[in-house]
Amino acid sequence: MYFNTFQKQDISQFLTLKTGTGREIILDNKSSLQVPFIKNKGQVNNRVKYYAPILSGSLFLTDDALTYSFRKNNQRLALTETFINREGKNVSIKAEGQNESQTKTSYFQGRQDNWQSNIPTSDSIRLGELYNRIDVHLRAYGDNVEKLFVVEDGGNPADITLKIDGADKLTITDKGELELDMQDQKIFLQNR
Repeated sequence: MYFNTFQKQDISQFLTLKTGTGREIILDNKSSLQVPFIKNKGQVNNRVKYYAPILSGSLFLTDDALTYSFRKNNQRLALTETFINREGKNVSIKAEGQNESQTKTSYFQGRQDNWQSNIPTSDSIRLGELYNRIDVHLRAYGDNVEKLFVVEDGGNPADITLKIDGADKLTITDKGELELDMQDQKIFLQNR
């Protein structure tokens, strides 16, 4: 069981909250809801450094990949994104929380001595300089996770290579989006 504590001004942008069937909650203007990254203090697999509970599932950050976990028809689907270097090997990620959020999370599951409260969260994550003179940052909003590639003088954007595992099919749409098909579910990666 997870509890998030939001200060009043964090949710004032929402005009309405509508309850759907069961536990589903629909938030108007959900794409502008900034989702904090939660530091792992034992509440999930110990390989995970940070995670973000996006509206469609969760994003988990480890030392070598970003894993998106979704549910469809009571089945768990996972999509893994790995940064690859010129030699075709995985690039190591050094996830570091940036811009500490006002949101704190508490975790109450299992034995009481494992409970955690006031777990820090961050508004963004710095993955580090994954390529020569190219720094990578993450931010999450609603259902979207933004990857920001900061290319310094001397950095080459052509060095950026991503490997995606878990999709049945990859397609480039007419809009230039990368469309991922996962068991009849479509996910779009947009270039903004």
